[in-house]
Amino acid sequence: GGSGLMIQPNGLRAADALGAGVGARVRATGHTTAPDEVRVLMDARGTVLAEEPLAAAGRPMPVLRSALHRALLDEAVTAGAALRMATTVEDYTGHDDHVTVRFSDGGAAACQVLIGADGINSAVRRRMLGDGPPVYRGYTSVRGRTRGSALGQRGHVVNGRGIQLFVAPVGDDTLYWTAKITAAEGEWPAKGPEEARHALLAALEGWYPPVVDLVRAADPGDVVVTDIHDRDPAARWTDHRVALLG
Repeated sequence: GGSGLMIQPNGLRAADALGAGVGARVRATGHTTAPDEVRVLMDARGTVLAEEPLAAAGRPMPVLRSALHRALLDEAVTAGAALRMATTVEDYTGHDDHVTVRFSDGGAAACQVLIGADGINSAVRRRMLGDGPPVYRGYTSVRGRTRGSALGQRGHVVNGRGIQLFVAPVGDDTLYWTAKITAAEGEWPAKGPEEARHALLAALEGWYPPVVDLVRAADPGDVVVTDIHDRDPAARWTDHRVALLG
């Protein structure tokens, strides 16, 4: 399960830099974009407005986040990395020659370098910048995945009133999709996944039938509803031996 993401070319190069096996494993988790592949832009009635060559964007690779996490976890274990499960980073203290990291389970660790990749509500960022919580951007996201769609294994962006649907192949005859919906904060997450899917289907009434069928055929257990929050770019990303990632 899990939501999808697009790995940009620089991300794939970073995986290659970790070792040939890592790059190959990451590429095997998602959809390999063909040199002549396009993303179809259409309106809610199914009228094709444009076709965007993905080669111009460096051929990004769509993948399910859960599949990518599994591949990276397996590679980390194979490489002998030490893993701490069921805990999160709470805070850090920088010293001249090391960084002390404190965890939610009460433990701590000393390291030479700390890279904060702990998400939109990053504790590392909070300590480094103290710039407050992320800001709601005025829309929510209802996401899912569907096998065997009439849309085929091509990416689509479908625009309608108050809704934009993004679709991408992620391998194994599966399409990942996300509907970006203009809404008040908290409105859609309060519905829960199944009610949100039914509400989305109601909002898509009269849309291009294969798009509606894509949402209707999704496994309710794979549907995720999230209000979209974001942050303005930071002026700095480092604090001596500590760096933010993403």
